[in-house]
Amino acid sequence: LNLVTILAKPSNRKPVKTYWFTEEKRNSVYHSMKKYLVQGRQVYVIYPTIEDSEKIDIESCLEGYENLKQVFNEFKVGILHGKMKIEDKDRVMYSFKKNEIQILVTTTVVEVGVDVPNATILVIENADRFGLSQLHQLRGRVSRGVHPGYFCMFPTNDSLVEENARLRALTTTNDGFALAEMDLQMRGPGNLLGTQQHGLPKLKIADLVRDSDIIATLRQEAQNIIDANPNLEGDEWKRLANQLKTR
Repeated sequence: LNLVTILAKPSNRKPVKTYWFTEEKRNSVYHSMKKYLVQGRQVYVIYPTIEDSEKIDIESCLEGYENLKQVFNEFKVGILHGKMKIEDKDRVMYSFKKNEIQILVTTTVVEVGVDVPNATILVIENADRFGLSQLHQLRGRVSRGVHPGYFCMFPTNDSLVEENARLRALTTTNDGFALAEMDLQMRGPGNLLGTQQHGLPKLKIADLVRDSDIIATLRQEAQNIIDANPNLEGDEWKRLANQLKTR
């Protein structure tokens, strides 16, 4: 595989201040949100699910929308999710961009392709339900204008130490590459040739995180051999091919 790394960031993008909150801090966070809303800023509030589920006991987008309309009754609260008709979604996004909606309650449909520079606060509910890379992607929805951005996370359960360690990692860096590596170390890469997306792979020697430099060097050596001998002619390569087939 080729590894392509893009290190440059948009020149006008400001760092996002990232915070991890326990449930007891919720009223304080809401108070801060109101302060910025009065100043004319806008807010995203993101939920992992659209509707309530019997399988998982977490607040849904629809339920959160009803609650937030009461908490922020002096502001216009809108809702956006994947089950809405395209024309309805377009209408809501247009209203949000025009600041006719101050708080947008939504799901990950805003993860990419959404640019509202005046939206400076993004709150993630049940943040442990998201992967680190996805949270980092969502964080990119704020700090897109002249005002600094704030990214606030509430976990499902304050006592989930291992899960919340992942969330706290987001507060330490804005580097997507560093976060991807943390995620890989915490979750494990899963099976390269299977469907398991986390856990340890069946590699007897290599570690994909620890040995990434060695793996890149080995790949280049392999490419050099192919360039010099595309058909792998010669007895030594025939022996190697037979060993590979046997194993």
